[in-house]
Amino acid sequence: MRLLASGWLLLSVFGAFGQATFQSRASGNWTNPAPAGTWTVIAGTDVDGIPDADDQVELVSNHVVSVNVDSNCANLTLSGTSILVVNNPRTLTAGGNFTMNGNTTVQGGLNSVLVVAGNFSVPTGQAGAWQDVSVTIGGTTTIQGYFAFTGSDVGNKTFNGTITVVGGGTWDNIIGEDPILNCSVINNGNWPSPSGPGDAVYTVSASSVSYTYSGNNPIEMTELNLNNGTNVTVTNLGTLVLTRNGVTNALNIGAGRTFNNGDGVAAARLIFSSDANVPVTGAGTINFTPVNNTVEFNFAGDQDIHNTTYYNLTTSSSGVKALLGTTTVTNTVAVTGSTVLNTGLFILNGTGSLVMTGTSEIRFARTGVSLPELTGTSNSFASTTSLTLNATGGTQTLKTSATFPYQNVNLSGTAGSVDFSLVSNVARNLTFTNAGQMTNNAVLTVGNNFTYGSTATTTLANNITVGSLIKTAGSLVYNNRTITINGTNGTWSNSGGTLTANASSNVVFTTGTGQTISGTISTTFTNLTINNTNSVSLSGVDITVSTNLNFIAGRLITGSQFVRVANPGTVTASAGTGWVQGNLRKDVALGSPTITYEVGGAVNYAPVDLALNSVSVTGTITGLEHGWRSPQRCRSKH
Repeated sequence: MRLLASGWLLLSVFGAFGQATFQSRASGNWTNPAPAGTWTVIAGTDVDGIPDADDQVELVSNHVVSVNVDSNCANLTLSGTSILVVNNPRTLTAGGNFTMNGNTTVQGGLNSVLVVAGNFSVPTGQAGAWQDVSVTIGGTTTIQGYFAFTGSDVGNKTFNGTITVVGGGTWDNIIGEDPILNCSVINNGNWPSPSGPGDAVYTVSASSVSYTYSGNNPIEMTELNLNNGTNVTVTNLGTLVLTRNGVTNALNIGAGRTFNNGDGVAAARLIFSSDANVPVTGAGTINFTPVNNTVEFNFAGDQDIHNTTYYNLTTSSSGVKALLGTTTVTNTVAVTGSTVLNTGLFILNGTGSLVMTGTSEIRFARTGVSLPELTGTSNSFASTTSLTLNATGGTQTLKTSATFPYQNVNLSGTAGSVDFSLVSNVARNLTFTNAGQMTNNAVLTVGNNFTYGSTATTTLANNITVGSLIKTAGSLVYNNRTITINGTNGTWSNSGGTLTANASSNVVFTTGTGQTISGTISTTFTNLTINNTNSVSLSGVDITVSTNLNFIAGRLITGSQFVRVANPGTVTASAGTGWVQGNLRKDVALGSPTITYEVGGAVNYAPVDLALNSVSVTGTITGLEHGWRSPQRCRSKH
């Protein structure tokens, strides 16, 4: 009988502490026992009716269960719209896994703690939120549904096993929580940018560890901080977006820690989508050199660019992106969108190529060097991109246009000059502002506008061909040089500054429709050549030719304006080459001169010889064709 009694006692003890499955039956405290309290036992047995370390627990319906003493369970599941409240300062330890079904929440206070030894998951179609509570996950985290940090950023959230957000899943740091990620991250779902009001600083606190961030979709954080644990390496293999605004440290790598963007295989992408004044800080190792990786600065506003060595460096969106020091790029510098990459006085060099798209611009202020300093040969510039040289003194030398396909070049320095000896082509516009000055130009073609608004003096060293020449300020000297206006709607427009030419200077109009001579100031040409079968028109301004007005093909159409050929200038014209259609004014010498007017209409050349006797006062006489074989009238001005 004693043996039987002992056996019965052993069985009773085992039953009292056996594993049970608890399900909430109502809202209440964790310690309010089954069957009449908070819980009902749906499987197994439990003597005290209160879940403990070996019991399975599920909260269901809209029940709110409060952990009112330090408690334990095995697996923990929240379902329906249930809420688990960990009272302050209590701890609930789940020795198994934690699953959030339905639309459920964990709440707490400043010193409330939930510890999960196993894995955490939010299944497909389910939603879970953590609010004002410290949570530690010992195993992996799998988000197939929707998971959010809500309320405030009270409490620490620590993840010690790989976090996986699968396709269709969402990790949403709504309140800017500061999670501790002692783990790798795989995001194939949605991991949007934290929206505050917290800082959303993601920190690694473990030591002697190596983690990776990967997946098909971006992982967005405000800041990544590797300053706590020692001997830490984080390698980004996917797309990591850092959104820190207003302060420094979007990427903070302490001494003895390492951040790698890429592994030499993956097309890793690190995006600084913030206006942090100093985006990268710390004395650790920051490695942006692995093959195939890209670091992108894409805040819609001004940003600073960390000075280091990059494989690919990209600027995107808008704003001025400024170098903070010597920057080396080994593959590609991509300047995109409407961004301005301002190198300032710093070096931008390396074996990389320069690729520009959108309406982007790159600026250089360094002198005594050839620019750009990149040595790559796969350079590409979209037609609406610009290169600006804005030195404050000294000489900048622009590299050959055979390697860099310049589209729009701006010379806007406040002093100094730009050596153009290696540049034969600017595809679109060449613009001079401030005190911008060009020296030693090679024979140069500018596809669109050569706009001179500089206060400095530029002297042409060789001939130039431009779509239009627009002069608004400063001094342009073209002694012994030819300036050719070439292209549809090309114009010679003089509205300010000075133009200096000698007897060997020539301005030639050739090719294209709608060519004009315009501006607000009359130009005196030493030699003017019309070599355009579509003709050239005066537009709101009179002109003077002092040496030779030469027609090779086409007419000079004056409209209500006039072209004056000053004595002893000549006109070379014929029916087969061209003539003045309109008002031709010539100087009249003393004595009995005979003056030929090389004029005609829209179709016919109708020159007239005007013989004068006993001219005693010099002046001018204007002749024009008016529908007959000879000018209708001659007017004299004394």
